[in-house]
Amino acid sequence: MTVLELARPSSGPSANLTAVIFDVNGVLLASPHEEAWREALDGFADPKRFTTAIDETCVAGKPRLVGARAALDALGVVDAAQQALAYAERKQDLLEELIHAGSVCFGAGSRP
Repeated sequence: MTVLELARPSSGPSANLTAVIFDVNGVLLASPHEEAWREALDGFADPKRFTTAIDETCVAGKPRLVGARAALDALGVVDAAQQALAYAERKQDLLEELIHAGSVCFGAGSRP
């Protein structure tokens, strides 16, 4: 089952939602956010320098633009404030590509 199949509305008694869980930190879904942030750095900084620690302290749980700026600052990128929007947009494009390519795993602790 894909994420898109799960998102499609269904008919019948189960179509009425009684609860929704937003998984924002990878507990239920292992999403490729960190990978997208890392790959998007190409042209701004060395992607290999984007570690899980930087992701967790600078990016995770923050609005996209705030996280982009914080990551660029942490990596010492010149003109981080001016480059944050382009970095954030590139990350989002890469994230959507990774999701459409099937890089989402179900279950805690699993990685794509």
